[in-house]
Amino acid sequence: MAACARWEIHEAFAAQLIANVKAASDPVYRCAKAGVDFDMGRFPVDGTNPNGGSIALGHPFGATGASVKELPAMPAGARSVVSVCADGGLGTVALQQRI
Repeated sequence: MAACARWEIHEAFAAQLIANVKAASDPVYRCAKAGVDFDMGRFPVDGTNPNGGSIALGHPFGATGASVKELPAMPAGARSVVSVCADGGLGTVALQQRI
């Protein structure tokens, strides 16, 4: 599977992004707390929130739409992961690929 060129992780607080990246990067946490026994390797921080994420773009719901609109400018076959936060600790994630 090709790597994702861009990761848009939208949260209203910078600390939430930092905590999620740290958790995804920690094999003990992934296995013991999240139940994920898969090593994804080093988290690709270089391609994460290249425009500053929700804090720079505005409220997370609006910021999600802004990141989706950037996919057509990426090269064919490029992949992007976009997370969407929701009130009350809910959320979802989408894997997109430029055709």
